[in-house]
Amino acid sequence: MIDLVFVLLLTVAAPFYSVASIRRMRRRLEMGMPNVRSRSYLRTIMVQAILVGLLLVHWFQQGRTPQQLGLRSPDPVGGWIVAFMLLWAAVLMLRTWQRVAVDEKLQQEVLAGFGPLASMLPHTRREWQRGLSLSLVVGCTEEVAFRGFLIWWLQPVLDPWLGLIAVAVVFGVAHVYQGLAGAVRVGFAGVVFGVVYVGSNSLWMAMALHALIDAHAFTLSYLVHRSQNAETADDADRI
Repeated sequence: MIDLVFVLLLTVAAPFYSVASIRRMRRRLEMGMPNVRSRSYLRTIMVQAILVGLLLVHWFQQGRTPQQLGLRSPDPVGGWIVAFMLLWAAVLMLRTWQRVAVDEKLQQEVLAGFGPLASMLPHTRREWQRGLSLSLVVGCTEEVAFRGFLIWWLQPVLDPWLGLIAVAVVFGVAHVYQGLAGAVRVGFAGVVFGVVYVGSNSLWMAMALHALIDAHAFTLSYLVHRSQNAETADDADRI
């Protein structure tokens, strides 16, 4: 019964909470209130940590093991393949950061790609630092909740591969605050995270990839706004 409560929280309550939270954040940004992004990131960290913390308490109270949740060492072959993919992705991201920091045209493309998320991503160094913390927490908690718990819950009726697709759809819906296109992209990312999890037989690998992708978005936003703020300061000096 309690398992079903957590399923409903993740599949029904989470999308509504996310939409309400983002709307509140946007209203406060429009009002010019201070530290809106940093406080929103901190609130999200706390909410997700509490929810997944309660899920883990329930999990272990039922006598279930970390391995059943996917918290186990990667398979030798799949683990090495995924580890190489993560290293390759990290190198590509680093090269992208270097280009974005100096290329104004690319900066505009990055902002356009963020779409409705642009105003919610970090603009300052402090927001970026808080955002990196959020990336780590979300990367861990969402993978435990979606790829770990929900795929496990669906196992009696769906094999792991079909389960990861079903969970990816739920994962996309939970991010509907990003708009339809954003939810589809997140759903596709959920498929990738699921493939990494099932392919490596370890949730740790999916956590690492998830956190890396979120940190990449936060870093790109910070680099773009840091560059624009520097240009504004230069213009002010010339005036």
